[in-house]
Amino acid sequence: MQEPDTTTAAEIREKALAARALGVQNITARQKCDKARYDVRHRHIEYQPGDKVKIFTPVRKIGKSEKLLLKYFGPYYVVKKVNEVDYEIRKGPTKTSKTDIVHVSRILPYNDPWTPPTIPTS
Repeated sequence: MQEPDTTTAAEIREKALAARALGVQNITARQKCDKARYDVRHRHIEYQPGDKVKIFTPVRKIGKSEKLLLKYFGPYYVVKKVNEVDYEIRKGPTKTSKTDIVHVSRILPYNDPWTPPTIPTS
């Protein structure tokens, strides 16, 4: 025959709070490690208003190979920086063209394939 458990509600509550505190401590330590790993490979890019950019827009077409389809479209124009990671992008050359908010991870600088690169003369 087993003896009844004599733990009180207060003891159970203390154990739960201790487990929660340990969980919070482990999550905080893991977040620090993840941030350090991310910061090692992250490259910071700033775009200025008026810069030409291209935007990653995945396209799927039935019967076509996805790897052969274009993934970046442009040129689009940077209107302004909304916050640290988002930009307002104008989708056409006129000031009345539609704008959209785009995350910086979907943006690349636009290089016109028909214009030769300028070589600095020293």
